[in-house]
Amino acid sequence: RSVIKVLVKEETFCTTLQQQASLRRHI
Repeated sequence: RSVIKVLVKEETFCTTLQQQASLRRHI
């Protein structure tokens, strides 16, 4: 079950990077 937690963390991290990238594009 710990594997699922890791996958969720990686997904959240990826989405965060995507959001930061989109914000930088707007600037």
